[in-house]
Amino acid sequence: MKDNISKLKDCYGCGVCVIACPKKIIDLELNRDGFYSPVIHEQDKCIDCGICLDICAYNHDELATPPNMADIKAYGCWSKDESVRQECTTGGLGYEIARSAINDNEKACVVKYDVDKMRAEHYIADSIEDLQSARGSKYIPSYTQSGFEQIKKDERYVVFGLPCQIDSMRRYIKRFKIERNMQLVDLLCYGAPSLLLWQRYLEELGDATGKVQQVKFRSKEYGWHNSACVEIEGEKRHLIQDAKNSLFYGLFFTDSCLNKCCHGKCKYKQLSSSADIRIGDFWGKKYANNDQGVNVLISFNETGDGIVEKLKERCVFQPATLEEAMDKQMPGNAPSTPFRRFLLWGFRHGIKLKMLLNIVKLGIALQHPGLVLNKIARK
Repeated sequence: MKDNISKLKDCYGCGVCVIACPKKIIDLELNRDGFYSPVIHEQDKCIDCGICLDICAYNHDELATPPNMADIKAYGCWSKDESVRQECTTGGLGYEIARSAINDNEKACVVKYDVDKMRAEHYIADSIEDLQSARGSKYIPSYTQSGFEQIKKDERYVVFGLPCQIDSMRRYIKRFKIERNMQLVDLLCYGAPSLLLWQRYLEELGDATGKVQQVKFRSKEYGWHNSACVEIEGEKRHLIQDAKNSLFYGLFFTDSCLNKCCHGKCKYKQLSSSADIRIGDFWGKKYANNDQGVNVLISFNETGDGIVEKLKERCVFQPATLEEAMDKQMPGNAPSTPFRRFLLWGFRHGIKLKMLLNIVKLGIALQHPGLVLNKIARK
């Protein structure tokens, strides 16, 4: 085997190697477990340049650009445009950052949901109209190749992605000396569930909803603090399921169907990032009584500070301590469970999600009887 990306197993699936390869022989494909992986079908065309391994975040234990703690600034923030704030998952800061870049004659590499392909995918937005499809979080793996392949080295972009995607993108832009053209924004990330879970979930809802026309992975129908609600607009029915009634979220939150690397190889929790800006939900005490949605925004450097300055006309920024900003954020990786292989097998073989969830819950209860007894005692 040649010394290229093929030797790595269970990687992040960020897709940056696809655009880095000078021979253009790498593709991003969905593997049998429902995660994206780089694939080289024509190994004989590989020239052993090593670029794919050099820019791969999974192939390195350290961050591409570790943050300087002295430079980090934290804010609670939201868009002043109430329609933007309501329509977006949290406070609308992701949308406003992309909007600001487009207004500065830059382009935004963002993520939309394709209802026909039942997947999230990166794309390039170069107008405010194009940007509308990117509103709202997508809690499934993103197919990045569609967007990353459109990035041109001599144009200016703001690129959004999961921390692992952005860490590889940082390595890419450093390697090709185009950092001046790029602003990088990553997200506080729980972990990426198998796309098979989402596809099975939609299939099981199909008789009730009909053909899916629009999806919100998190709806504010019951308020921001209760926004773990899937909202689906179908031909037959408009459906909203909160976390307690959604089999998608029920299985997601068992931590049993995340990408394998999310458990062991993720190095991006809390303030660990190669981005210029990190955004997410501002959980914790500071905004516990706010139900409209507040973003936490972390600026890591001068580029991040510049983004914040440009947004102050359209967004509210309230300084926060790093302790406030990280309150209730995941301190470490999601724990691995012994049920992962079973669940992925169940998704592939069409086992009903309710049955899978009940089996996993029973398994967790048998593993940790004390948790069950404590829950009963509190009732």
